[in-house]
This record gives sequence, C-alpha cells and structure tokens, in this order.
Amino acid sequence: MFKVHVFNPGHPLLEKLCAMAFSNFHCHAVMENQLEEIDVDTILAEDSYCGGDVPEHVLQKLDDAATPNPAYYFADQSDAAQFSNWAKETFHLKSTIVEEPIKDWNQEWKKHYAPILLGRNFWIVPAWEKPPLNDQYIMINPGQGFGTGSHPTTNGCLEALLHYQTLLKSQQNTTLDFGCGSGILGIAFLKLINGTVDFCDIDQNALDNCYDNIKINNLDTTSYTLITRQDFRPRSYSVIFANILLNILIEESDIIRSALKTDGLLILSGILDGQIDELLDHYHAVFPFKEELRLMREKWVTLVLRRL
Repeated sequence: MFKVHVFNPGHPLLEKLCAMAFSNFHCHAVMENQLEEIDVDTILAEDSYCGGDVPEHVLQKLDDAATPNPAYYFADQSDAAQFSNWAKETFHLKSTIVEEPIKDWNQEWKKHYAPILLGRNFWIVPAWEKPPLNDQYIMINPGQGFGTGSHPTTNGCLEALLHYQTLLKSQQNTTLDFGCGSGILGIAFLKLINGTVDFCDIDQNALDNCYDNIKINNLDTTSYTLITRQDFRPRSYSVIFANILLNILIEESDIIRSALKTDGLLILSGILDGQIDELLDHYHAVFPFKEELRLMREKWVTLVLRRL
C-alpha cells in the first residue's frame, strides 16, 4: 500500500482532491483530517451527545476542530505517483509517497490497549494479555460498550472505588452500574469488594459486551443481573455508578433518587469541569447529599455524593 501525504491543501481543495483521487487515480482510501480522541470526547460531551446518530451541528463542530492532514492510499505505486504529480501540476501542492505494509487490522487495533495500573496493585488487563501473578486485576475485552479504563471518566470512577474499598468491604452492598457499557465499573466492584451488581444499559450491544467481560472474569452467576434500561425497575442500592453525560444524569435524576439508599454512595462522572455547578444545583433539588470526593482528570470530573 502506498500513502501520498499532501501538505497544506486547505479546506477548499480537500473535496476536489478526494473526488479526483477516487475517480481518476484508483485511490482505495482517504484520511482527510485528524482530531485527538480526547478532543472528540470533549465536543460530544459539550453537546450532550450520548448514542445514536450524531446531529449535523455536532458533526460540523468536529469537522471545524479537525486539523487538515490528508493522506491518500493506493494499491499501485504508479497510481500514487500520478496523483502526486497531478496535485503538484494542478494546485502546486507538495507531497510525499511512502510505502506502508498491509496491516492485519484484526490484530492492529489491539496495539492501542495495554494493561493499566490503578493504585498500588489493581490492574485493568486487555483480554488477550497475561494477567499479573500476584496483584488484583480485571480482564476487559474492548467492544461496543464504553469503558476500557483509559478514559479519564472511567479512570476517575475506579480511583473513587479504590478510595472507598476498605469501607465498602466492611458492609453488604447492592450496587447499580447505570449505563454500564463494557461493565468495567461493576466488574471491578465485584472483584474488589463484595455483594451484588445490577448492570443496566440502554444499548443491547453494550450489555452483550458487558456479559462477555463478566464471563472472562469468572464472576459468580448469582452476583449479577443484566437489565435493559427499558426493563429497569429501581430497587434499593448502597452504591450507584453513573458514568454518563450531563444531560442523561439530569434526565435520570429521579430514577437515581428512587434507587439510592439513604447513606448510599453515588459515583458520578462523564462531567466536564464547566458543568459541575449545573449538575450539583440540579441534584440539590432532587435529594439531600454531601459531596465527599471530587477527582479531576484532564477536563473531566468524578464526584462522589453521599445521600443524607
């Protein structure tokens, strides 16, 4: 595979270059813009996007924030050379041609995941890696459910769990992982503490991914339940994880109120630092609580509230 990297074409030319690459030069693929994952997350959170089709105005914001860095991929070196020469002669654009090995993407994506250490001895380990011999760990197979441990929100929730580990181990716990995604928070709770966990998500694909992760962690089948949001009926929980975005945390606040015991812990994340006051003001009107812990990870906040 041959990659042609075109330097500084500017937005007006991108559409023309892309169209010609495919129609006249047998281009196989194009990467037009680059945007860091953390910046994508921030934009989606600011617009309270949480699943489904991305609205046009959010797509436009992502496009505006991206840096033009076009690369065009060709199977044949002569096609790559002809396209490069055409871009130079037509638009006076400089480019480079680099041969890249054809990658096995079934394996390549795994390079983006590595074991993550939290605290002194708690590891999040990708399912294909060997777990540590003497430390505590959970295994996670990344899938369509959010949560691998690397995102600041997931990381913050797990740090909060470790903070309360000793206290929670001294009591019996009923726990809700609300918007569970991959199940990483509830699975970590079952491995580190005790009790039972209800895993709840609006997305069946996320619940399927959660169930896969439950199986690879060899959890007791009597310790958990998987529930779709549609079928969820709140019972009384001593701990609730809700790592979701601001608008969902506000929309679901009555359900969370009805599910959280007095003296129970609510571990919230998915909140940007500029959204804290709005969230806390709303929850103060829903039930009395004391804020016990606030963790900052980049622009993201994790809060622990104890219901009074």
